[in-house]
Amino acid sequence: QPVQPAPATTSSVNTKPISGEETTGRLLGKIGMFAVFIGIVFLIKYGYDQGAISDGGIVAIVALAGVICLALGKFLKSKYELYAQVLMGGGIGILYLAVFSMVSVFHLVPVSMGLVCAIIVTALSVVISLIDDAPLMAIIGVIGGFLSPFVLAFSGQEGYLLPFSYILFIDV
Repeated sequence: QPVQPAPATTSSVNTKPISGEETTGRLLGKIGMFAVFIGIVFLIKYGYDQGAISDGGIVAIVALAGVICLALGKFLKSKYELYAQVLMGGGIGILYLAVFSMVSVFHLVPVSMGLVCAIIVTALSVVISLIDDAPLMAIIGVIGGFLSPFVLAFSGQEGYLLPFSYILFIDV
């Protein structure tokens, strides 16, 4: 009599297959957050061109939009975990955009103060990543942190000590 193979055992890990609806929802959430980000870029451009809102007002609105995305993501975290991560990642990106517009577009603060603000946004991203166990937030924070010196348009007038000190600080 032939020997029957042993039945496959199921692992103790409960792996739920990802549905097409869930995959589509993730993609649409990311596309929506990207659309919000682009809309805020156009708000900055419009405010800069038209002078409709003061420079400080535009930066405040952009920063407020970032904080609202972070707060809404934190609020929705328990029910919609992946969507909340997209919202919080978009909020961090918008805060980086506020720092960029404050330093490079409107010249409201010197580059050194912009780097301090970028460090704060990066630290916020890392803290959120650790608290919520969200690796996407850590990735966004690291990318934003290392791109900040280049995006804030160093002209060389500030010297090279400041950007390299910033990168050294981020490395630590």
